[in-house]
Amino acid sequence: MKNITDEFIINLYNQGLSNKEIAHKTGYSRKTIGIKLKLHGIVRRTTLSLKDEQSIINLYNVGLNNKEIAEKTGYNKDTIAQKLKAHGIVRRRAKQDINLSKEKMYQWYYEDELSFKKIAELVGNGYTKSQIRNRFIKFGLQPRPAHKRRNRGLQISKEEFIECYYTQGMTHKEIASKFDVSLYYVKKYIQELKFKKEHR
Repeated sequence: MKNITDEFIINLYNQGLSNKEIAHKTGYSRKTIGIKLKLHGIVRRTTLSLKDEQSIINLYNVGLNNKEIAEKTGYNKDTIAQKLKAHGIVRRRAKQDINLSKEKMYQWYYEDELSFKKIAELVGNGYTKSQIRNRFIKFGLQPRPAHKRRNRGLQISKEEFIECYYTQGMTHKEIASKFDVSLYYVKKYIQELKFKKEHR
């Protein structure tokens, strides 16, 4: 049955066939194929379907790095790197932190009250919200309290508030939406100005 050399098996494996496919082609069991490959020092590759390989390529092309692709697909980073290299995909260089110094991040996040998403848009160059957040953490900066994230430095005049809350009868939620602030801020501002619902 089996006038099949180990070299033939190795050649099939190097062509991309799986142990199961080689076993079917040669009549050996999958276990025997695995033993023969191991005896010749052939390192078993991680099996990826064509669909998985294309998915890895697509994820890389939309800007994800090897680590992020590994997290999404469940494969390790070395396997991701090997597959990209096998498809002739040149590894991207790390993005330069143009206009993203710690001082600039501090200004945008704390002084200008910008979100990570908005900072990513300003930086451009394909940065994502997650990458900005990761950079923020590496800088050792601390997140703002939730109720302060969009309110520091925002000036809403007493007259505007009276017009919206007292004259127009707008709800807290409507006012928050109008001025792009949190609901907490609206309630706190109303308390500070001593507006009471019963006076409306």
